[in-house]
Amino acid sequence: MTDLEQAQLDKLHAEADEIRARMARAEVLAGQSDIRAIIRARMLNVAAEKADLELVEERYTARNCEIAAAKTERDEKLLLSQWQFLHVFNFVGHVGKDTIQPCMDRLSSWSVMDPGCDITIVFNSPGGSVIDGMALFDYIRFIRGKGHKVTCLALGYAASMAGILLQAASDGCRVMAKGSWLLIHEVAFSTSGKIGEIEDMYKFGERMKKQAADIFIERSGGKLTHAVLTENWTRKDWWLSPEEALALGLIDEVR
Repeated sequence: MTDLEQAQLDKLHAEADEIRARMARAEVLAGQSDIRAIIRARMLNVAAEKADLELVEERYTARNCEIAAAKTERDEKLLLSQWQFLHVFNFVGHVGKDTIQPCMDRLSSWSVMDPGCDITIVFNSPGGSVIDGMALFDYIRFIRGKGHKVTCLALGYAASMAGILLQAASDGCRVMAKGSWLLIHEVAFSTSGKIGEIEDMYKFGERMKKQAADIFIERSGGKLTHAVLTENWTRKDWWLSPEEALALGLIDEVR
């Protein structure tokens, strides 16, 4: 091979090497371009997924707020539906120290926390202790004197001392349910001991009997006379329907 031919061959090899180098660079550039495109696509996907997650989070937060608001509303309704927040005391059972004290405590609490509020006492009671009952009777009148309108309602029955407590309500606020009963009878007590002690207790019993009679007669507004009361409650139980009690002025309303 001549020098000229060798030179031409070397030139061709050089040109081929340059072409291969250019192709390699082109492939590298193309590869880099593909990578950048893939990265951009992935970044777009990540952004889209992030937006979707934010939307889901916003919906979740909104739903939680709705649930919390609904729960708050239910709790408020439940709270307001409870009798203690409506100023209604449900007096069930016998009249005694263990039942009048919770009632007096609740009335006192309402009077302090909500001065002048309307109060309702619902009686379903067979009666009980006259002394304890009169303590509650006077306390109801004390509460009335502080500006509270007190409604006394008989459900089931208001018997004996509970019937007297029904009379403690504010004017026009003695109520009996249609199916309830009012029982009136002489004050009952028992005693033992020496003759003098028995005589003293008898005299005290007569005074309590007069006290109860005066309450019924006074609250009747003149419709119930002492003679009628004496005739009907002496040595017996006097059961009155709501209509009969209303006619005698012993209640103001039948519901």
